[in-house]
Amino acid sequence: MPSKTVKFQFHPRLMTLLSDEYSSTERALKELVDNAWDADADHVWVTLVQASTSQVPVVVVKDDGDGMTEADIRDQYLVVARARQDIFGDKTLRKDRRIKGRKGIGKFAGLMVGDVMRVETSSNGATTTIEIDRESLKDTKEDLSDVDLPINVSLCEKSLKGTTVTMSSLNQRYEYPSAEDLKELLVMEYGRHPEFKIFVNDEPLTVEDLPGKSFRQSVIDAEGSTADIAFTFSTKKPRGRKPGITIRVGGKIVGSPSLLGLDQDETIPKDLVQKIFGEIEADYLGEDITSDFGGIIENSIPYKRLLESAKGIIREKLEGEHKKEMSLQKARLRQEFNRQLSRLPEHRRAFALKEIEQIVQKYYGNEAIQRAVTTVYLDGLEKDEYHDVLRAIDEAEDREVRVLAGALGEFGLTDMALMLQQAMGRLRFLDLLEKLALNPDTLEKDMHQALESSLWMFGQDFAMMSSNKTTANILETFYNRKFTGDRAKKRPDLLLAHRTRTAYTLIEFKRPSHVLTRLDEAQLLQYRDDLLPMINPIDMILVGGTVPGDLVASSHQDIRSLSYLSLISEARFQLGWLVKELRANGQVVV
Repeated sequence: MPSKTVKFQFHPRLMTLLSDEYSSTERALKELVDNAWDADADHVWVTLVQASTSQVPVVVVKDDGDGMTEADIRDQYLVVARARQDIFGDKTLRKDRRIKGRKGIGKFAGLMVGDVMRVETSSNGATTTIEIDRESLKDTKEDLSDVDLPINVSLCEKSLKGTTVTMSSLNQRYEYPSAEDLKELLVMEYGRHPEFKIFVNDEPLTVEDLPGKSFRQSVIDAEGSTADIAFTFSTKKPRGRKPGITIRVGGKIVGSPSLLGLDQDETIPKDLVQKIFGEIEADYLGEDITSDFGGIIENSIPYKRLLESAKGIIREKLEGEHKKEMSLQKARLRQEFNRQLSRLPEHRRAFALKEIEQIVQKYYGNEAIQRAVTTVYLDGLEKDEYHDVLRAIDEAEDREVRVLAGALGEFGLTDMALMLQQAMGRLRFLDLLEKLALNPDTLEKDMHQALESSLWMFGQDFAMMSSNKTTANILETFYNRKFTGDRAKKRPDLLLAHRTRTAYTLIEFKRPSHVLTRLDEAQLLQYRDDLLPMINPIDMILVGGTVPGDLVASSHQDIRSLSYLSLISEARFQLGWLVKELRANGQVVV
């Protein structure tokens, strides 16, 4: 058991720190209006008096709510961090309103606006006045509970009730509160409560009904919590309101309206996004909001899940209600995509389309991300590493020799860097190909598929070699003629490639576990003879798992017999030599 105990002490500066929790002076004033709501007021008057020759700048928030007695001031109002619902529950006593005060610090909101806050409140035939001076509190060294605040009590009419908060010695660090910004906050918070009348500089806060199609839907979180989303696609922009979805927690608006990222989705027309107005009630986010209700903690997992669900719901309704506009927007994006694709070299287009299909599948259901990733990908293909270097050379052609020489030197370095990058990529390819060749379950067609676009492995003479549409048609004709009926399942795995204008190479693939024989050679010779009436001359390569010594010694002079592992080993050796030479220059490092 401990022999001693200690207690918390509260420096008076705590009061000023709590007043600085608000993200703007307008939001601090809204907190005082919330206090009037909780006091069951019917009317609130906010007066913003700027400096003039006859008046000292002050801000006043007055209400006709229940007010407070001296006992209420002592036992409730001055208890720091004691929320109103701790005393009265979740609802107000007379009007059964949902209480907005949740953290018990709203009483200090006025100290953000002015250094001096005077509270005058009437209830039960008495008017009680206290004054809190921010600067005086900062200078004292006493514990907060030991600070004496002057309090005055005077008699008044029994029917008089309400509270007036006057802020003076306005904070010079901040701009004077904006009436328009304050109205916007109050419209968001109290737009659904016309019975609660608010006046700003004697002008009533007016709320327009939103014309348009409205929707309401519940969203159930993965943890089982429920939120309600209500929104309207307005046919006109209401005065004093920004488009977007606001979050309401415990009956109180949190932060500013957000378009949930829909404004970044290029598949949605911009004018449609600006017609979205609504709010989400999500009381279960109560633990994730900032102390001034100015926002929600950014890395809140429930909040992120809620936003994604709400975004999907709104987008789905847009698709249904504005199908024509959405379709036209998608058509415009497709046209732009096709224009971008047409700028690519022809040999890159098929590869680009294949990659884009994978992007679409990966981000299925999120067209905004699909669009963004696809655009970046196409830009990268269109402007390769040579783009900027060649432009510099073009600009240098008419200049002095030294400038042109420098530009050509840059081209050489870029070329070397790309060669090294390609060589490293090919070495990685060989590692994976070797793994495939060593797998006993690998078939001929698997090796065919892996090597068809990488014929550089067979040597430098084959670097530009390809299997084009014409040669593919020739093989198909050959197959259809020779391997029909019961023999269809015995079709060989052949690759016919076009090496130069007059030279062709016929490659037959055997499975990596197969030992090559003279019979394999004889079959390949027969295939060549069958093809000679259509094309010639034809070189031949036979690839399998193992080339026995007797076959090497007596191999047919027109056939080059190789094992997959020897093919990989030779390619790896040449690439290793290239990487070593490039790095030896001392100018290229990967």
